[in-house]
Amino acid sequence: MNGEAAPPEQDPREPVLRGPTRAVVDQVFLGAAAMVGVSVTLLGLVGIISSLRSAGSLIDEMLAAVAMVFLLATLSAYLALRTTSPGRARLYVRVADWAFILGMIVIVLVGVLVAAVLI
Repeated sequence: MNGEAAPPEQDPREPVLRGPTRAVVDQVFLGAAAMVGVSVTLLGLVGIISSLRSAGSLIDEMLAAVAMVFLLATLSAYLALRTTSPGRARLYVRVADWAFILGMIVIVLVGVLVAAVLI
């Protein structure tokens, strides 16, 4: 041998995400989980508002859909944190990122719609 030590073997049970990627996935996991709660709360509030105004049905459906998108982001981030496969971790991180971004865009659109209905 040339005197170099072999790299230590990774424990197969240890998650593969580390460093900045791990920190981002942690934040997506926590943020997306919180947004599921926000979406469901807004769904209830829109139910109250829709009894007073029209367009409540569309907003209800959008909020239910965005809650599912945030749930997908939460579950994907969780799986990325728990998996021991680097390939799967990259896939789960990508799904979590895109689901979170899509959810944020849709919830902003819902906010604009609610404001338009109330004004």
